[in-house]
Amino acid sequence: MRAALVVGLVWGLWHASGIILLGHNYPENRLLGAALFIAFTASLSLPHADVRRSSSSVLPAASLHGTINAVWGLTILVTTLQRELGGLGPAGIAAWAVTSAITHIALLRAKPQQAEPSTS
Repeated sequence: MRAALVVGLVWGLWHASGIILLGHNYPENRLLGAALFIAFTASLSLPHADVRRSSSSVLPAASLHGTINAVWGLTILVTTLQRELGGLGPAGIAAWAVTSAITHIALLRAKPQQAEPSTS
């Protein structure tokens, strides 16, 4: 779990330069946008790690990433909130953090239990 959060922080920092220098995703408030995006990627890192680990492939995690990008684009079309409040802001981060936690717990419960070694 700690490794997944570190990856999420690095993932967010990787995008921060594009947000700060070019205004990607947050053209109106770039510095706040960079901080929000780092929190956003940290909240998404756990389900990406879980999907990757459970599938033994990077392809499902890449598909999840693409799906999130597509869904975020739709939120911009259907909301009147500023970007810093909706989609990739506190509302979006909270929604993804809750979704991430639920997904992680569900995957942990679905994991087959290993048989304990015989003591005889």
